[in-house]
This record gives sequence, C-alpha cells and structure tokens, in this order.
Amino acid sequence: MTNSPIPTLLTPQAVADIFGETKKTVIERARHGEIGCYRWGREIRFSPEHVAEYLASHEAKVGRPSEVGRKPRVSARAEAELRKSA
Repeated sequence: MTNSPIPTLLTPQAVADIFGETKKTVIERARHGEIGCYRWGREIRFSPEHVAEYLASHEAKVGRPSEVGRKPRVSARAEAELRKSA
C-alpha cells in the first residue's frame, strides 16, 4: 500500500451497504448535506472520513429511546419520603 495523497473513495452503493440503507437514501442524504461527498458531473463519491464523520454525528446514547434524557421515575411513596427527609 502506498501513501498516496488521493483518498480511497466509496460509491453510494458501498456506503449504502455500510449503513444498511438503500443507495437512493444515501444519495438523498448527500443531496441534503447530511453526509459530505465529492461530486463531479453526476457522479458522487464518499471518503472514509465522510462516512466516519456522519456515523460519529449520529452516535446515540444507550437506553430505550423513551428514557434517554429523562429524569429517573420516582414512585409517589418514594417522592413523599424524599420530601420528609429534606
């Protein structure tokens, strides 16, 4: 492997395979600026850095979606005891 200044570029289908999405969805994400890409004419290509940045920007917290960012639930009895002790 040589250290070429030219990056390895991925096709929309290759990126779709990585994301588990359709090629059309990947092209739409690029068209809307959600994922960076290189364009010339009608051709679109993605660098590994574009893919890594997109994935990093969509990193999610672990947990059920309904609980992420919420305060823990406290029962009425526990809440009453907390008020007594405060």
